Amino acid sequence: MKVRVLTILAERWGAALGGRERYLFDLAGHVAGAGIPVRVFAPRGQDERVGVVVETRRRFDARVARDGPVLAAMPVAFATHVQLHGGLLRDAFEAERDAMVGVRKALFRPALRLNARRQELLRGEAAMLTGADRPRVMVWSEAVRRAVTAAYGVPADEIVVTPPGVDLRVFCPESSRAPSDRLLFVAHNPRLKGLRFAIAAARKAGRELVVAGKRSPTGRPRAGVTFTGPLDAGALVRLYRSSAALLHPTFHDPFSIACLEALACGCPVLTTRRNGLAERLESGRHGFLVDDPRDVDGLVQAIRVLPSVDRGEVARFGATFGFEDHAETVLAWLSSSTGSASRR
Repeated sequence: MKVRVLTILAERWGAALGGRERYLFDLAGHVAGAGIPVRVFAPRGQDERVGVVVETRRRFDARVARDGPVLAAMPVAFATHVQLHGGLLRDAFEAERDAMVGVRKALFRPALRLNARRQELLRGEAAMLTGADRPRVMVWSEAVRRAVTAAYGVPADEIVVTPPGVDLRVFCPESSRAPSDRLLFVAHNPRLKGLRFAIAAARKAGRELVVAGKRSPTGRPRAGVTFTGPLDAGALVRLYRSSAALLHPTFHDPFSIACLEALACGCPVLTTRRNGLAERLESGRHGFLVDDPRDVDGLVQAIRVLPSVDRGEVARFGATFGFEDHAETVLAWLSSSTGSASRR
């Protein structure tokens, strides 16, 4: 059944926001480009692209359109389809705690219990995934599918697993220039993505580290570390192409977009098995995997054998994660009528 109209529910709308918002923005553009009208309900934001209409609403309710699929990337009672971009919230919050140290780590769980917004989100997630009208669910990795099944009893065969993708017209290699010895770290949540351990590994390996992202501490220079703040896609591409590797010792990542961008540019990735990408990345061929983000020695060992990685092979692997193919998979899923949501 062809999708006639796609409705997207979002907390914010715009291209220059976080990874989840950027993904939905790009998906809306792809769907509209295929001739399918897209309606967006969001508390704030705008979109001037042909085929995409944004209606600002502070709250979602049963009045959202029902003449086609209703897609959300967060716990929303009225969605027919939900993508768990960040995996389960409870797993993401626990990983956030694991990335902390000292008093902050000790106080995290009591503070979480007192955080009204987060408790509301956790209740919403549980209600969404256990209700009789459970939406169809898409996740980026098998690990997240297992977690959803174990936590909420959602049958595994009702959960679609497909990795995300990146724009291969933008993120692509450049064969004319040899990479430097510099290492790169890209993240909007540096603590969760293991910045402290990336810095420690780069220093121990005697390498310069460039740190990019919205929350990178630009006002705190450190020896051997350069903080750029947020960068546009063009600047990131240049860094991916010219860096020896992307360091991504993450505590939690259903499937890192930054890693896919790097791979598509031919930049090897050093990450952890807590990244959904680990289900597909071949350690030693496309980069390297460590079990624990705190394994600085393991990261250093991987840094020292980076010359053994064929960047052409890395780029070919990265090219298998194109956004166009991913978006077509999502459209097919949005057109499906299987699972609990088919009873609506």
